[in-house]
Amino acid sequence: MLKKILNIKTILISISLIVLVSVIVWQGVNFHGNPDPTAKNLSPGAAVINTAILIFREGLEAVLVLSAIISGLVKEKQDNYWKPISAGAGVSFLATIVTWFIVVAIISSVSASELHIQAATGILAVVVLCIIMNWFFHKLYWTGWINLHN
Repeated sequence: MLKKILNIKTILISISLIVLVSVIVWQGVNFHGNPDPTAKNLSPGAAVINTAILIFREGLEAVLVLSAIISGLVKEKQDNYWKPISAGAGVSFLATIVTWFIVVAIISSVSASELHIQAATGILAVVVLCIIMNWFFHKLYWTGWINLHN
């Protein structure tokens, strides 16, 4: 029974990888590399696939963050944090929908080009990432180092 389940998982993962590689090759052949999202003659199918790839990548990042949090709970055997993490994931999903409408309203009111908006949001994302990484580094490394010396 277990061997049958492993075979089914292997087959599904193989099919998923084949589909993923096929889409990447299709994009490379049709668009000679990365497609230009500002192109005027972009077909609806290409737009859907580009959006799906972006959502897939962002979803993988979210799964990575949640798995890191949950693996810490499993390691420490802290069962009382499962409900708050689930509630936080649900609230973050709702916040994503709300912020999408807010960002669409803000972007439509700004008279900047799409590339300038992408550059500004990219810089903001890098700044937030550096702040979080700095906090995380100090929380783990320096706290442990100071505790070691005390």
